Amino acid sequence: MSAAPGTEYRGTLRQPRRVERVSWRAHVAWMREHFHPGQHISVIVPTGGGKSFLVIRGLLPALPAVWRSRILLVDDKGDDPTTRDFGEPIDRYPLPLVRRMQRGRQREDRPEHYRLIVPDWTWSPDGSTSRGVEHARRVVGTALDAWYKEAHEGSPSVLILDETAALTGVKPPSLNMAPVVKRNWRKIRYRAGSQIALTQAPLGVPSEFYHQPTHLYLGPILDQEQRRRMREIGGNTKTIEYEVEQLQDREFLFLGNKGRHMHIVMVGRS
Repeated sequence: MSAAPGTEYRGTLRQPRRVERVSWRAHVAWMREHFHPGQHISVIVPTGGGKSFLVIRGLLPALPAVWRSRILLVDDKGDDPTTRDFGEPIDRYPLPLVRRMQRGRQREDRPEHYRLIVPDWTWSPDGSTSRGVEHARRVVGTALDAWYKEAHEGSPSVLILDETAALTGVKPPSLNMAPVVKRNWRKIRYRAGSQIALTQAPLGVPSEFYHQPTHLYLGPILDQEQRRRMREIGGNTKTIEYEVEQLQDREFLFLGNKGRHMHIVMVGRS
């Protein structure tokens, strides 16, 4: 039985049903009961909708199972006030030997949280800036590959992609790194690894973004073509499409346990 109010859905609804709004405290209680290492989370919301705030300021400190884990945030913006104070800023992963030795001498109760600042990259049709793109791909690819290989059942880990479409999109200026991101969705769960993937571009992410996570947060999505991608989530698509169009600013439609549980939540709301 759920530890928080909400709506449990079974079967297909012929007509959309309104989904209950719950307090942040009730939502956190539900997540503390149901989130486990190895589960993935996806967050979709347009620009300025609070996706990074939801994860960095909302979920991470509220969920002990996440906060106690090793965390790597892949930050492609670098100067966002919501993310810039998170963890230990690094420009590469794995850490150089000197940094690893320094960390080994620090207190063991300090969370092993890192923020990988992706080097800025640009693109032009004549290829004059291709070296910047390749450098960014190399930095991110090396980090994701190492994080995957280091993951193991005895030490839960969390990988956060602050803008998934910037990594997985095929067309410039995205980095076209979908294969390594897809591998994490499909395999890292068996090593107690979770991937929290965020995006403001629902049309620019792989289908795994929708069907691999156990829990999803959907912000207000007014564009009809973008709402159609919600059908890849499965379940009560009519209700999902209806509710995301009705959401207020900074509200999220939460789909827990593969969409079997739904409620609407806002960080900090009583």
